[in-house]
Amino acid sequence: MDAMATQITGNIIQIAWDIFSTPVKNYVNRLIEGGIEDSPNLDAELERSNGVAAGVAIGYFHNFLKPLDEAISHDRLMVFETKIEESGNQISFTPEQIEALGMEGVKQMSKIKLERHSPLTSYDADHFKFTIVYPSKLNNPNFQRVSKFLRTSTIKGAYYNRPNARPYGINFELYKVEGQTEPKLIKISTKDRDEIDNTELIHLYDYARPVEAIYKFYAEDRNLSDNEILLIEKEEMQLFLATIIRLITKKTYNLCNNLTFMAIA
Repeated sequence: MDAMATQITGNIIQIAWDIFSTPVKNYVNRLIEGGIEDSPNLDAELERSNGVAAGVAIGYFHNFLKPLDEAISHDRLMVFETKIEESGNQISFTPEQIEALGMEGVKQMSKIKLERHSPLTSYDADHFKFTIVYPSKLNNPNFQRVSKFLRTSTIKGAYYNRPNARPYGINFELYKVEGQTEPKLIKISTKDRDEIDNTELIHLYDYARPVEAIYKFYAEDRNLSDNEILLIEKEEMQLFLATIIRLITKKTYNLCNNLTFMAIA
């Protein structure tokens, strides 16, 4: 069993740079640190894949990870618990709209849903942890298991990003830090929280959902079978994780000190 496979355990782990293959490390180093003249030869370093994951990782970093780091750096991170409630009222559609939506579309879109945000508190760089959750395999059943884990094991929420003036969705767990000589983390719910003090810690989780685009590229754009994708997914997932780790290490101030990963099999 390879080194990466031994870490597919469902546990929260740190991933060391040395665990990646030499072709992946060379590719990422040249992509992030090399000049433009190196770019045409990047794909020659990879053994099986087309390097799709690198671009996906860059997008994920700039669209979500970097704004999160900037929000913490700019100010304390203000977090909200998010609950979706269905109203008793329903939307009515015209016959033309029903024909366009289909019966399943009508069923889903006729429900009026209210999104309620309840403020918790704000957290500084010393009172948060962050875990990127990702699928161990590139296939739809595995994607669904990751979503189920977050839905059933964490709290749905959001944080407000002042630099970008918009909210971002996030999942989290809350902990109390008890004891000074041998501190222990005690998991708590939002309902059981005491008055806020400096002993509360938030553990943020985010599903690296952009990895699903890697599967879609090979399955839909390249028309590869699941067995063919199986031969290249290991290198693509290594490339995704390695790119994220390099960017976070070099381009963030807070995430680089609090980053862990969890693979869901």
